[in-house]
Amino acid sequence: MYKVDLIVATSFGSFFGKCIGANVNIPLIATNPCFKPSISLRAISPEYFNNVLNVNKVVENESIILKSSFVKDVIIVGDDDQVIDHHITNEVAGVFEQRGPRVYKVHGTHKLDRCVYENILLEEVKKYEKMDKK
Repeated sequence: MYKVDLIVATSFGSFFGKCIGANVNIPLIATNPCFKPSISLRAISPEYFNNVLNVNKVVENESIILKSSFVKDVIIVGDDDQVIDHHITNEVAGVFEQRGPRVYKVHGTHKLDRCVYENILLEEVKKYEKMDKK
């Protein structure tokens, strides 16, 4: 049996990663996260949001995220993300509040170039590995 110590996710996957992590107390490394799909996904693709997703379930899970702590988390955002409005990310994650995560703002769009953020991602994973060994 495997033990999950860390969740790594991107974009809309970060929404699910944070929901899971909040429920079982596992930290998240999120790249260009979509923590509030009721706003972000509706703006990008209203048809998908309204017709495919279970909107009530999405909103219910958003409330879990809004109540959770981000102190153990890491967020990596592109400074020119054309998909996710990171003002929403900052608000939800409490970037400037006590419950805020470590945040890295890197050059790039929603689809970050691997070279841009790979070192940050690997260093953060190594930090979690060290903490897990203690």
